[in-house]
Amino acid sequence: MGSGDITKEYDKLDRILAELAEIRGTMNGFGNQLASVKTEVASVKTEVASVKTEVAAVKSDAASNKIYFETRFDSLERRLGLLEERFEKKLVETKPVWVADLDAKIERLRREITSHMETLAGDLIQVRSYQRDLAERLTELEQARKVV
Repeated sequence: MGSGDITKEYDKLDRILAELAEIRGTMNGFGNQLASVKTEVASVKTEVASVKTEVAAVKSDAASNKIYFETRFDSLERRLGLLEERFEKKLVETKPVWVADLDAKIERLRREITSHMETLAGDLIQVRSYQRDLAERLTELEQARKVV
């Protein structure tokens, strides 16, 4: 081996070392990017944990609101049922009063109509009687006129 061969070998080693340095630089860049990604992942994990906490709080609030509204609706249903019962009771209690009043009014109207019908029937009989008398008188007058 001559001195020229050693120089070539040194040149090869220099190129290899340069390439290794370049690879090392690239690896360091990847390492920095990896550290940045890890930091972002940790931040996302923290945000996810925060969201999970908020969701749990919302679920808890929803459950307590559900219980509150169910209790309120049950209370309203009971109160409405009591009002319906009281209304029906009052209706039954007052029904005889207004039914009796209505029956009395109907009876009074029936008597008035009956009285008017009797008066009308009497008047009709009297008008027929007058008409018969007038017809007889007219007949007598016509016969008397024929005679004269």
